[in-house]
Amino acid sequence: MFSRHTAKKTLVAPLSLVVLCFLINANTLHSPFVFDDVHNILENPSIRLNNITQHQVSRILDGASGNRPVAMFSFALNYFVSGYDLFGFHLVNSAIHAINGILVFVLLRLTFSLLPGDRALDAVLAFLAALLWMC
Repeated sequence: MFSRHTAKKTLVAPLSLVVLCFLINANTLHSPFVFDDVHNILENPSIRLNNITQHQVSRILDGASGNRPVAMFSFALNYFVSGYDLFGFHLVNSAIHAINGILVFVLLRLTFSLLPGDRALDAVLAFLAALLWMC
């Protein structure tokens, strides 16, 4: 059973990763679309979601970039909420990176728990590896 102290201690690293991820990406929140963003977002009519219906969702998933359905659906939801607003697209991208950074941290902690060694060092190494991945 977890005590309050253990629960707080367990949340420090993931919450720190979220904060650091948003700090790292803060300067990109108003940056323009670059590289493949123009093709995949601005010039991609299949992400222009006006209504959330089965037909619209199928159109997005089978669209021009059908080999990236999760990304296209994410772009379509961004478009549905705020059009081509840069801030929204970059904010969602930062959130996705933060979530995946936490998943990298958890995966490494679980992997390290299978090995003998210092659990405190394992936590630090997992945190640093997740932070490096996010960067």
